[in-house]
Amino acid sequence: MSLKKRLQERRIVVAPGIYDMVSMRIADAMGFETLYMTGFGVAASHLGLPDAGLASFADVESRVRLLAGGKTPLIADGDTGFWRTAECAARHPGL
Repeated sequence: MSLKKRLQERRIVVAPGIYDMVSMRIADAMGFETLYMTGFGVAASHLGLPDAGLASFADVESRVRLLAGGKTPLIADGDTGFWRTAECAARHPGL
């Protein structure tokens, strides 16, 4: 079932936080309905930085593309300001 359909069911969706390929592969193999890419986890594990807006769009985009490669749908944390829905959809189809 797609993530959109899951969210339309209006029930709680358990989505463990992942931040690298190891955590993605473990969570992907455990049968969760959805995974959640944590912004802090990505900034800390990939760049060694706090989640304070220091990761660039390219940093986050590369991690989204990498971590979305499993069989489980992914929710990506994009709270830094460059993930406005219309802008992201227009500039980055497929994300």
